Amino acid sequence: MGGKGSFDIILNNLVYAQDHTNVVLRTNIDYRNLEEVRALLKTLKERGITKVKLDPHLVHENVFRNEYWDSLIPKGEEGVVLAKFWEMAREEDFEIPHEIFRLGICVAHFDDDIVVDPYGYVYPCWAFTGNPLNI
Repeated sequence: MGGKGSFDIILNNLVYAQDHTNVVLRTNIDYRNLEEVRALLKTLKERGITKVKLDPHLVHENVFRNEYWDSLIPKGEEGVVLAKFWEMAREEDFEIPHEIFRLGICVAHFDDDIVVDPYGYVYPCWAFTGNPLNI
């Protein structure tokens, strides 16, 4: 975005998109942003972005992006963090989806699914984000 940031642009696009297609909003969570999740959910609610499906994702090692490894949530704490996420989501009046355990299935297996990263690049699967060979 030319150094100008894209957060407001993305939120404005989500307001529109949620009324025209199914939107799954993946939220990558690690120790650097764990406490900011509630603020994000409040912002979404304030902007009227309430029809999206939330998909919390705990950041794991990625061979293409290793700069995040120091902020990973240990496997033994993942359940607690996910429970905290869904508690915050419920407190902000977001619907808890029934298909919550579809998480982890690669979207490449679904014809209608795509992955768009914060830079607007489109990928066939979350596992390929950050890999320039898969843009």
